[in-house]
Amino acid sequence: MDKYNISKKESITLYKLMKTIHDIFSKHKVKYWITAGSLLGSVRHGGLIPWDDDGDICMMIDQVPKLKKLIPIFDRHGYELNQSTDNDGIKCSDDCDWYVNKKPDSLGCDIMIMTPDNRKSSLKNNKITKITYANMYWKNASNGGQKCSFDINHVYPLVPIRFGNFFMYGPSNPIEHLNRCYGDNWNSHGMMLYNHRLGKWMKGTLHPMKTHQFHPIPPPKSTAMTKIPPIINTKIPKKLLKITRSRKSRKTRKTRKTRKSRKTRKTRKSRKTRKTTRRRVKPKRKSRVTKR
Repeated sequence: MDKYNISKKESITLYKLMKTIHDIFSKHKVKYWITAGSLLGSVRHGGLIPWDDDGDICMMIDQVPKLKKLIPIFDRHGYELNQSTDNDGIKCSDDCDWYVNKKPDSLGCDIMIMTPDNRKSSLKNNKITKITYANMYWKNASNGGQKCSFDINHVYPLVPIRFGNFFMYGPSNPIEHLNRCYGDNWNSHGMMLYNHRLGKWMKGTLHPMKTHQFHPIPPPKSTAMTKIPPIINTKIPKKLLKITRSRKSRKTRKTRKTRKSRKTRKTRKSRKTRKTTRRRVKPKRKSRVTKR
């Protein structure tokens, strides 16, 4: 993996980008957390993974309106904040992923839009307990929603996690998520999945990491942070936790309800008819016959 290591210049670009994203999001109260390679690098290396050539951030879908307003602010800082219109041919709107990079084109950061997972297979006691990708492509991907969705209890509250010489927000229990997403050996084995500089998936295999590979790339002094950001005690809005059902299921429930009401009315009518027909008839009194 050493041959895929990013250069010192590229690492400085990424560190400055991630620090700028944190500063702008924190100032404008956009709630986010780091994920994928950035979360793995923060926990395992304390910063950038030497061969990771992009940043990875998540945010809930209700934060998208705030995100759209930040386009001119990123522009003033010399960055481009763009939203994709589709993902591998799948059209999307607010659930589209975003991307931030320095002008001109350079290494950047993916912003993944997340939503509560209301699929039947993910519910527990008819309650939503997981967060998955809003984009349908990543929601159904083997390296996306199938393995790397988040447990709600493992995300909130959002806590500051060291990233080089500054802090970024991360999930409250990153270890459980990393175990689920990358397996139990994520802290000792490594590989490169995607090379953003070449724009292609790598056919790599997991292998034990050497001692020098655990060391992060040193960040520049300009990104140093003197204060630790506060914990964000936030929750997912209740409107996002409502279980939405398809039209077909609604129609089925309505049909069942109609059938049940018809059956109830029929039963009541039948009981009433029986009661009427089964009225007790008084026996006729026998007349006395006088003996003569």
